[in-house]
Amino acid sequence: MTLITTSRKPVQNTRTFSKALGALLPMSEYKARGKSALETIIEYAGSRGHGTVIIIEEKNGNPKSIRSLKIHNHEWDWQPRYLEILGYRLVKKSGPVKDIEVLGSSTDAITELFGIESTDAVEVSLKAEDNELVFAKNDEQLMKVRIKIQKMEV
Repeated sequence: MTLITTSRKPVQNTRTFSKALGALLPMSEYKARGKSALETIIEYAGSRGHGTVIIIEEKNGNPKSIRSLKIHNHEWDWQPRYLEILGYRLVKKSGPVKDIEVLGSSTDAITELFGIESTDAVEVSLKAEDNELVFAKNDEQLMKVRIKIQKMEV
């Protein structure tokens, strides 16, 4: 299970993107962060059984990056990779998704980052390439995100 939130005090564009992503990832929940500290968000996620927290960061009023952390026994670690968002287009809003099939050259990186499992019982497909993510339902595009996969510097 995955909790999706934003950096502090996000603008509407970032909240819209975060909510849309939350609807497209199976077994995920969007939570408005507001002024909450990261530790508060992590405690909330742990209490709800989430193993992954995705944080959408923004710059100049637009989503800038997708960072992820894993929670294990009340401890957490940042994932070694993150996504730099170069642009996105939300074509059609979706209700909550139960299953997703992840395809493409970046499948392993994306399933690890998002804390999801790819299934064959497909409600939504996610084509994950090195430079874009495309969510689709019945071959109808729901959201397209131009990305660059980055490694965290230690």
